[in-house]
Amino acid sequence: MFALFKVAHYPLAGQSMWRGQGLEPELALVIACLRWPSDEAAQENIRHCARSTLDWEGFLGQVSRHRVTSLVFETLRRACGSAVPSTIIDRLAGAARSEARNTMRQIAETDRLIGVLAGVGIGALVLKGPVLSVVAFDDPFRRDSRDIDLIVRGEDLDRVDAILGTDGYQRRKPEPGISAGQLARYRRWVHEFSYYSPTRKLILEVKDRVDPMMSVPPVDVTAHISNPRIVGVGGVDLPTMPDTDHFLYLCAHGSRHSWFRLKWVADIGAMLRHVSLDLDVVRRRAAELDVDRCLHTALLLAGALLEASIPEAMLAQANADAGARRAQTAARKCLMRLGRDADPFRSFGFTMRLFLAEYNMRSDWGYRRAVLQRHALSYAYPLLRPVIRMAERLRRSA
Repeated sequence: MFALFKVAHYPLAGQSMWRGQGLEPELALVIACLRWPSDEAAQENIRHCARSTLDWEGFLGQVSRHRVTSLVFETLRRACGSAVPSTIIDRLAGAARSEARNTMRQIAETDRLIGVLAGVGIGALVLKGPVLSVVAFDDPFRRDSRDIDLIVRGEDLDRVDAILGTDGYQRRKPEPGISAGQLARYRRWVHEFSYYSPTRKLILEVKDRVDPMMSVPPVDVTAHISNPRIVGVGGVDLPTMPDTDHFLYLCAHGSRHSWFRLKWVADIGAMLRHVSLDLDVVRRRAAELDVDRCLHTALLLAGALLEASIPEAMLAQANADAGARRAQTAARKCLMRLGRDADPFRSFGFTMRLFLAEYNMRSDWGYRRAVLQRHALSYAYPLLRPVIRMAERLRRSA
């Protein structure tokens, strides 16, 4: 772990907090590969970082830990395939092909599920995944996706749950068989149901809002479901949120997780470069949704790590936000954290860092009180579960 804090010979360009506090060459190379599209200057930077990389197994571990296999393989292949050991390129190529097969299955299954739900009058939106890959990178195969994310109206979630149960999906969260009261409490504090299909070997998450806390950000998903942004993905048309709200959702999502995966920063950088976002509209919308700090943190990270082009006025606003600067510092520590088997969650204190990141997303005390309540309940539930189950059995037998 101490090796993470040594000064590398090639510190990142960008904001001053990254200068003189270099990263390991392997992590620096991963970051260099995340700028998309990669122009000649970016490719020269990749070659520069590749020449200093000695621990190629460590490099592959960082690629996997940050879930950026497809993007890194493509940019590395274009920039300096000959400067990288052929065995490393071959392993990256194999992993990228596996991700591409998974992406194709996700596209087909997402299209099928949207059709199944539409057939019974239920609208849905697709978040992240191949849809975001097309929007941000103009290619469905540049972004690795672990699962399919759908969002539906809150009043439709029970029907969706029943439909998925008859369609071969096994619900993992919340656990099957819980009482109506337990389910109501779960839905108050958790915004998603998680499923797995053994036959399709796909994970599906269905949300009824964009964040566990309804106020971060309070996006009206009903309006977006009624009038979605349609994106062509691999020959099918899939509905998603408009670019401005999708972008701010990514800012809030990354901030809630303290940006511990570079994948999320790469999404922000690609959207800033590739999508025709009106940043004045984005700024006003962020203020309306009260996610200014999330936006500012995202801009600081994208500017520091990926040299994203950000208007000077917006960058000045971000730098003037002390909370965003603190969040950027915390994010740096989180994205460098490895832990056992390159799993950051297996390092001491990492979960607490994520809690603090969510707590500090907003300074509103009503929001912070709700975050404290939710986390207190999540820690207490495993201890209280036997008592709760006994009480349920007694109630049913009475």
